[in-house]
Amino acid sequence: MTDIRTHDSKLEPSHAPLTRREVLHYLWFALSGLLTLSFLRFMVRYLLPRARAGSFGGLITVGRLSDLPTPGSAPIAYPQGRFWLVHADQGLLALHSTCTHLDCLCNWNAEQAHFVCPCHGSVFDTQGQRLKGPAPRALDRFVVQIVNAKGEVLAATDRRTGAALPVLETSASDELRFLYPDDAQVYVDTSFAILGSASAT
Repeated sequence: MTDIRTHDSKLEPSHAPLTRREVLHYLWFALSGLLTLSFLRFMVRYLLPRARAGSFGGLITVGRLSDLPTPGSAPIAYPQGRFWLVHADQGLLALHSTCTHLDCLCNWNAEQAHFVCPCHGSVFDTQGQRLKGPAPRALDRFVVQIVNAKGEVLAATDRRTGAALPVLETSASDELRFLYPDDAQVYVDTSFAILGSASAT
């Protein structure tokens, strides 16, 4: 008996090369997919909160009111919040540590009792007011909050003026005492900057 094998072309896979149109079609779909993924990534980053508590753009815990330095002490740097805490005679100030000229970080000069920008030499006093240099305005400020043990905000910096938040008063016996409970916590909200006043000179 003779073994007859027939050749069936339908069973063999075809390896026809891709046409130019098909290649461009696949490339277009791949590029569209990448663009869509990039757009979705940016949308998710936009919609999600960008800052967490304890980091810049969020609420920074300074500490207990009773642990603060006395008025007139040197400012305290909070690098995680990018601000200097100043306890002036008028009250508490949280000064943004970046210069209003080109966003360089200002340093505290203890000898001159000024903030100095190392980039272009702008100088600011302890209240953040511009004394000299190319900076167009005073240092920006953040909102200081006094919060009690229940989490209630007892006082906060005025968002319109950015004036110092008073925390002390003079008693009848000429002693300084706190306006709020000693165990109240001090927070600085770095999510909103109060723009410094424009310089007159």
